[in-house]
Amino acid sequence: MNNIFFIDNNLKFKANKSNLTQEDVLKNRPFAFHGENDFITFYTQYNGLVFPYGAFFYRDSFYQASSNDYNFLDVGAFFEISDANNSIEKMWKALKEDLETKELALKYFPFGNDSSGNLYCIESESGTVYYLTHENPKNITKVAPTFLEFCNKIQGEMR
Repeated sequence: MNNIFFIDNNLKFKANKSNLTQEDVLKNRPFAFHGENDFITFYTQYNGLVFPYGAFFYRDSFYQASSNDYNFLDVGAFFEISDANNSIEKMWKALKEDLETKELALKYFPFGNDSSGNLYCIESESGTVYYLTHENPKNITKVAPTFLEFCNKIQGEMR
């Protein structure tokens, strides 16, 4: 099967083989969003993954970034859809239960994180990928227009 998600040949990842069906993925995502077909395809192919040798993302692939903005970001893992500790459902539930992030959980759901535990989330209306820091979760940074475009721009080496 061709990998339409990670196109950088230098990027190494360890994926969990998925036995999820489209229905499994649909019932485990909190809301419909633009671009969800790519998300469904990803999770029927991989049920989460980690980047053991590092993975890097640059926001200026899509957006202008000033020196005060996040531009260089690391990507640590994509969560599983399962009963695992780092599952999408558990991370989204944690957002909903935290008083400071309760409102955010209505609009964003986490699918991955960086090496510091900051979250990569999908926005409900547009399907845009955002970055939420745990130090200040209300400081939300737009990262990529869609899940697929986010995946396509993850790199295995710093530039």
